[in-house]
Amino acid sequence: MPVAGWLLISGENGVMDNNASTDARKTPHSLLCWCYTTPNQFGNTLAAPRLAPPQRLDHSCSMTTPPIRTAQELRLCNCDVSQCEAMCCYDGAFLEPQEEQFLHELLAKVPQLRAKLPDPYIVDGYWDGEYLGRKTATRPHEYRNPQFPAHFTRTRCVFADDIGFCELEKFARARGQPPWSYKPSVCWLFPMQESQGKPLAPVADQREDPFQLADYPGYETIVPCGRHDPAGRPWTEALAAEQAWLAQAKSLPILGSPGHSVDELLASARGLSQSTGAYCAAPDPPLSSASISSSAASQSSASPPGGKPRLSPRR
Repeated sequence: MPVAGWLLISGENGVMDNNASTDARKTPHSLLCWCYTTPNQFGNTLAAPRLAPPQRLDHSCSMTTPPIRTAQELRLCNCDVSQCEAMCCYDGAFLEPQEEQFLHELLAKVPQLRAKLPDPYIVDGYWDGEYLGRKTATRPHEYRNPQFPAHFTRTRCVFADDIGFCELEKFARARGQPPWSYKPSVCWLFPMQESQGKPLAPVADQREDPFQLADYPGYETIVPCGRHDPAGRPWTEALAAEQAWLAQAKSLPILGSPGHSVDELLASARGLSQSTGAYCAAPDPPLSSASISSSAASQSSASPPGGKPRLSPRR
């Protein structure tokens, strides 16, 4: 029973009428406590001792609501994708228009990547019934992780492999390119935010998670890579690589380095045949979960302040 805000003093001569309505039995009184009463199982009115004079509550008690965690207090751990199964990717990634066009062009030129995807692989995206834009599609996935949130759907981004690693990141790593060369910006930024090219702290406290509905208690602070962990590092250290990648960007989305076109990126990869100018497939190197940071493998739901969610959890 909560203990803040009201004292039940209705009834005559200090007798509580348990058959009265809740509103009739609830009278405001400064810094007292909630006292709701209901009829007993037989429907009888219960008598109570005469009430003592009102007393102020001791706000040092353990039931005081803890303060909102600040960004300076936020500590993050890089998640192990083999354990969390990339649950942050459960609903795919929202795309900027340039990113959708970029992926269409890339997949048209790299049939090995396209062959792993369903049709369509980019779809309309919604959050709480509202259309928000285009996003990567998802497919059913049976998570083995016992900590998989009950309010998440059991799906995962179509660009994730069987373990949860991003095929776009694997493609870049296999060719000696920066790992985020082909990934949507919201994926590698998560759980960090950005505003005008500057990094913004992730959401530090679940009570401020922008993704909350009556039956959806949050997203950004629920997934392992965005959840506060006392054993972790300050978020500025945990996301140092992401901040460095953002700092070298002239604009977002970053569609690769050194060039911003698909042709430039493919030409810069080790797999290019100099004799024919054609793309030559290179085998993917073995990956360990430790080789990919949490946000490198992340494709999930970040919500830029004042903007639409770029990866929307879907109920």
